[in-house]
Amino acid sequence: MRRLAPLLLLAGCITTDRPGYYVARPPVDTSPTPLSAISAAQVEWNGIEEAADLAPSFQAQLDAAQVFAPPAAGGPDLALQGSVGSFCQPQTVFAERFPCHDHDSFGMSGMNVLLSLVTLGVWPVSTLLGVPSDWGIARAVLMVRAVDPQTGVILASFSSDVVEESDVAGIYYRGNPLARTLDVAGAKLIAQMREQAPVLAERTKVLQQWTRSALDRPAESERLIREALDAPDAALRARAVRALAPGMTSAGTLPGLVRRAIDEDPIVRALAVRALAARPDEPSARAALEVLTQDRSDDVRSRALDALRRQAFAAMAAATTEPLSSLILRLDELERARPALEALEKLGPRARPAIDAIILRLELSDNATRVLAARALGAMETGDPRVRNMLERLAKDGIREASLALAQLPAADAPAAVERPAPPVTVPVESASPIVAVFAVDAAMLKPGERTTMTDLLTSYLTSVGRYRTVPRAEIQRALDGAKAASYRACVDEACQIELGKELAAEKVVHTKVARDKKECVTTATLYDLRTNAAERAGVARSACTLSALSRATEELARALQR
Repeated sequence: MRRLAPLLLLAGCITTDRPGYYVARPPVDTSPTPLSAISAAQVEWNGIEEAADLAPSFQAQLDAAQVFAPPAAGGPDLALQGSVGSFCQPQTVFAERFPCHDHDSFGMSGMNVLLSLVTLGVWPVSTLLGVPSDWGIARAVLMVRAVDPQTGVILASFSSDVVEESDVAGIYYRGNPLARTLDVAGAKLIAQMREQAPVLAERTKVLQQWTRSALDRPAESERLIREALDAPDAALRARAVRALAPGMTSAGTLPGLVRRAIDEDPIVRALAVRALAARPDEPSARAALEVLTQDRSDDVRSRALDALRRQAFAAMAAATTEPLSSLILRLDELERARPALEALEKLGPRARPAIDAIILRLELSDNATRVLAARALGAMETGDPRVRNMLERLAKDGIREASLALAQLPAADAPAAVERPAPPVTVPVESASPIVAVFAVDAAMLKPGERTTMTDLLTSYLTSVGRYRTVPRAEIQRALDGAKAASYRACVDEACQIELGKELAAEKVVHTKVARDKKECVTTATLYDLRTNAAERAGVARSACTLSALSRATEELARALQR
């Protein structure tokens, strides 16, 4: 044993006992003063549970590097969000957590078994004393995003890319390879932050100056917001949308807000939902919300659908009186929907004006709420087809209460028994706004969803000032899918659209086409009068071929058609 003591001592020095998966090393290069005047909050890490060890170690390195100034009393200029994109360690004999799926380790090569046989068991026993018996390669990818704290827009992204480092692991795994790997990955991130800090500082300064100007000069705030809604910087566009508090959107800022429905940044589109939802009386705002219900972002789609649902509940509540109006509004929230359904069940036939609200609630309900809805619909004692169809659907889903309610439903209500609203006041055709059919934009270079977005925006712009009424897109689609669908399915020329417009009882049609001219796109829109089959107005707009630029061209064309 005396002869083995020096060897064991040397082995113990090699196998450093690092308490966590990541321990900060002293920073190599530090600055006596921050590299930039912007301040940043501490990095908020998410991902795996070992981020708890990573967070304080990386923060110590970042603070020592003096990349950002500490937050002031008013809060930080930047929020930093960290995530672990990839994370694995060598798979050793006694450590199998987060293993790299390869055999780049001494233990996995079978050498431990061979040494155990050759040394008659001495080798594994010696490992308990700290002798290194395994080495391996660890991998990691660390990412940090600099985010505007007011809007959540990403200002910059930093990534270490894939970092691989090897080190002695030990049969009971001390974490050395992974600790070394995370050291190197963290150093790469900090180097990128140091490089981009001046650019971030300049961008943050512009955002802060705009915010102060919008707050300190109320007389000019509308102009500043209107200009910022189309700014190149996504963070500035987001701050402009956020500045449009509910009810503050004016006629001057509404077109720019509508254009944000197709903004390149999902955060801007998500913020636009709230401002658009505050204008339920504006057709263009509602059209933009409907466009957002088809958004590629799950969060944006969910927000837009929720906004339209709230508007629907509010409209149904406004059409009734107490206590129904209050109960309908409660159906919008799942926690309050159940007591509201119980109250509607007690009202019985008097709750019939709430049929549509209950059906709307059922689209986003759990099983317990569906049971209460079935009871409320059955208590109305009506043969209304809406009630019967919904109860049949619930019965097919196994809701027993729906089956019982179906058995007790009366026959279909007679037409005379159905309460109908007073007939609307007829307006002479000459004094009413003309009905226009806006056909899909003919643009081969755009994707189908982008063509639909352009068509919807053109429709909303045409109706925003009340000069025209438009045929709903669903009616145009139904006409295309009807008996003469074969003739109109590829209805992109003017003659075909004029004939289809007459079938839709429209008075005018709009034919829009986008053509590429070298590096630009030329968009033309022509308004045809169906009584004379002649072009009444037309407009031409040149722009870049991006969806954002084409949307601005669409607004310009809509103004030309309304002159």
